[in-house]
Amino acid sequence: MSRVVFTGNDRLTVAVLAVGAFTGVLNIYVLTPMVKLIAVEFDVSVAAVGQLATVHATVAGMVGLLAAPLMDRYRRAHLLRFGASLLILGMVTSAGASGFTMLIVGRAVAGFGAAFLISNCYAAAGDAFSDPVSRNRAISVIVSATGISGMIGMPILTHLAAFFGWRWAIAAMVAPLLVVAVGVGGLPAPERPATRTSLLQDVRERSRLVLDSRSTTWLLGAALVRSVTWSGSLVYVVALWLSLFNVSLEAVGWIILVYGGAYFVGSNLAASILRRLSPRVVYTTATMIQMAAMLSAFTARRYFVPLLLLTGVVQMMAGAVVFVAGNVLLQDSLPTARGAVMALSSTAAEFGAAIGARQRG
Repeated sequence: MSRVVFTGNDRLTVAVLAVGAFTGVLNIYVLTPMVKLIAVEFDVSVAAVGQLATVHATVAGMVGLLAAPLMDRYRRAHLLRFGASLLILGMVTSAGASGFTMLIVGRAVAGFGAAFLISNCYAAAGDAFSDPVSRNRAISVIVSATGISGMIGMPILTHLAAFFGWRWAIAAMVAPLLVVAVGVGGLPAPERPATRTSLLQDVRERSRLVLDSRSTTWLLGAALVRSVTWSGSLVYVVALWLSLFNVSLEAVGWIILVYGGAYFVGSNLAASILRRLSPRVVYTTATMIQMAAMLSAFTARRYFVPLLLLTGVVQMMAGAVVFVAGNVLLQDSLPTARGAVMALSSTAAEFGAAIGARQRG
């Protein structure tokens, strides 16, 4: 298999898409370090502020589901700019909110924009690189960017909130979103058919393509199940560190940093592995390793702390490889409708994470 050689324009394309994915994932957790600050300012409960994440996920999931058939009708750059612009509006509305209701509106607008951002970053990589090796490498870089959003983005937001207040921390998200809105203008425009169907015909055709593809529907279902189990497992592992091992919150922060590093390493290794093995073999093997690591995490407390840390690292690395390989398989399953497929994949992840997080109750 040939080596990946990116030109200057290729690197710029991947960089812009990576920034988009980085910011899109950071947007999901942007309020996490500011929950108590917001609750105090608006005189609401911490639980009420926590529900803002549910508002965001619900809007993003529903919009992604409804808009999926349209994701391949328009230029990828236009969709990405639309999503980034809505996110900017949502951030500005949230940062300047005069009351808690306005903050809810801001997060709902951000959720609407998020439905068009991350999924189209992955689809744009498929549009830009016809060579599978280059495309897989681009996807790996984009996935690794989502991993380091927690390693780098969250600490930055936390410090901004501590020194300048939560409003400035949210407003800081506008800067990378502007990079995406401007940078996507350089994305290559995919070829379009000479005749275009009507909007309703396009929706029916794309929906039929997805529903008729057994491999696509199976992969989407697997993505939903994986998101549920992985989210629930991660919640349990963090709770385990805090309760059974009585570690400090600061120590948990370092542990999460280690897990984020493992995800970054796994996502970058995925491209090299996919050059040697088929995506289906990689997906199946990495899924089995991830499941074994999840099961081991439930029994690790009977032995010693390093084992639990090791199972978490293995789970994150394998999970990153699964995500990259699954992304590749989904794009290959319906290359003519990759935007719709990626949107549905993101929707499955949103709903799966919401269900998985509720398992902690």
